[in-house]
Amino acid sequence: MRATLLVITPFGHNVPVEYYVQQCGAIFGPQITGQSIKKAVDRTVATYGGLKPNVTNVVFPNGALDPWKASDL
Repeated sequence: MRATLLVITPFGHNVPVEYYVQQCGAIFGPQITGQSIKKAVDRTVATYGGLKPNVTNVVFPNGALDPWKASDL
């Protein structure tokens, strides 16, 4: 599985997500696994609303040259 679905990225496209999971485990300890990361992401999405947060009076600025603009709301 790739770390991103984008074809053109500033970080390359041949690095699988498992590589990053392994790096996190090596740096932060064996409690960091693919499953623990997924649980943490699910908690974050549940807490903040994912792509459709229930917020008002919020501005979501994004620039045309921002490499993360594909992940904007």
